[in-house]
Amino acid sequence: MARHPALVPSITLVVGLAVGAGITAFALRHRAATAAPSPIAAPPPTTSASPASGPGAGASGAAVAAPASAPIVAPAAGRGAAAPTPCEDDAARAARMMREHGVTTDDEWWDGMPRDAGWDGPQAERVRALIADRFAVKLGADAIACRTRCCRLRLPEEDFDRTADELGSAVGLGFGAAGGSATQRGADGVVTYTTCWDRADTGTYPDRAAERDQLLARTAGVVATCARGVAPPVTLLIGLELDPAGTVAKVDSNAAELGSPAARCAEQAIVEAADFAPAPRGQYVVVRVTLGR
Repeated sequence: MARHPALVPSITLVVGLAVGAGITAFALRHRAATAAPSPIAAPPPTTSASPASGPGAGASGAAVAAPASAPIVAPAAGRGAAAPTPCEDDAARAARMMREHGVTTDDEWWDGMPRDAGWDGPQAERVRALIADRFAVKLGADAIACRTRCCRLRLPEEDFDRTADELGSAVGLGFGAAGGSATQRGADGVVTYTTCWDRADTGTYPDRAAERDQLLARTAGVVATCARGVAPPVTLLIGLELDPAGTVAKVDSNAAELGSPAARCAEQAIVEAADFAPAPRGQYVVVRVTLGR
């Protein structure tokens, strides 16, 4: 199985008729080789966007220079462009496509999102519970809101940096039929994170977080053997790009960057033991392992 020496940005949203810039890859970023990895390099205080699955993980990474105002981000990949309505000009059509299929952190876009009383509240509670359970981040009622197909969160920057690699992947908010995400860092130290889902996709998706935890349990013994004598501890990050059959199609890892035989040993053990169920579409799973004491 091919190895990739570094975790790199790899997938961007398809640029449709929406106007603006600021698209970024959803990237599983490099981490320093310490027990408490250095914070992920923060992009400039601009808005960035990324698809919710595919190689390039967390919800951040390199950011394309953005205009002064919040950019409009193209419709999420995989969604077809809607047919224009009678007498609809290009600007109106672009705005409608963004509203129906796009994702951004722009306030005007968010204010124009329609409401769905039967979905908005339950989805907000599901996201709040997931964030608390998997990432130990407690969000107040004013820190999360959901509308029709998207949720918008406001996270302290330190919490975002600590969780970003996994947050946007299928073990985080990229669960199910993910429809893209966008990120904006504010001067107040708060990150606005918008994530969407394709509600037209009604397929059944496995719980990738549960599968990831089972994988770590199966490989705990051999990973511990690999890590014997490692000091100080290092954090291994592995991104597994899954095809719809659940097969690992691509591996991204920081093992080479760590320069540790233990990291290579653990990476090989985890990848070879990977066993994921089929899903309606491909997904991206992030595995984090601390090696040594």
